[in-house]
Amino acid sequence: MTALKLVRYGAWLSVVALAAIVAYVLLTPEPKQVGGGRIGGPFKVAMAKGGVLDSATLSGRPYALFFGFTQCPDICPGTLSDMTSLMDTLDKGPQGEATKALRMYFITVDPERDTDKVLVDYLGSFDGRVVGLVPKLEELPALAKQFAAFYAKVPTSSGYTMNHTAAVYLFDRKGSFVGTIDMQESRDNQLAKLQRLLTR
Repeated sequence: MTALKLVRYGAWLSVVALAAIVAYVLLTPEPKQVGGGRIGGPFKVAMAKGGVLDSATLSGRPYALFFGFTQCPDICPGTLSDMTSLMDTLDKGPQGEATKALRMYFITVDPERDTDKVLVDYLGSFDGRVVGLVPKLEELPALAKQFAAFYAKVPTSSGYTMNHTAAVYLFDRKGSFVGTIDMQESRDNQLAKLQRLLTR
């Protein structure tokens, strides 16, 4: 093979390699993304029982986060009931001690109706580790975007309801997003995800 052919062959291989790299960068999805945005990051939100939750204080313990509202007819109470049951099961297992540190934060997407008292009363029916958070109406869009969560006010004949993301977001002790729990998946899968979360 002549020197000229070697140069041409090398140039051709370089073009192919570059094209492969560009295709990989353009076609490989960003990790941990939903709806085009990274999930998580620092936040401060008022707690329904008083005070402000600063995510910096969560360092060292895992937590779950859910966007919902108290007048939700089925998804929210169903999710909270399932999470209460799952935590109760974990309490009785070998990870019972670790489960005590787990918290689930319920962020209302309807702060116009979900006052502190309304949210505290509502969450009183579920596990005491479920903590109500009430962002100001003007804070909610940025907060939802930060967690790639969707919500929208939908007019009804009696007023309005809210559409919203139904997933439970899971974060490890470092505050890193590690996945979601979907209430449509099996209980075994849900439990396994929480068990893994507690060991991270």
